[in-house]
Amino acid sequence: LGFGSSPISLAVVDLNNDKQLDFAVVNEGTDNLKILLETC
Repeated sequence: LGFGSSPISLAVVDLNNDKQLDFAVVNEGTDNLKILLETC
């Protein structure tokens, strides 16, 4: 998995209320937020 050049923050939380932990990564180098939903 690629998160860009400068990931600066990571949150692990159930974002969609499915009782599975999801990931949110903030990337300073590309000014974006990547959200990875656990689906298994």
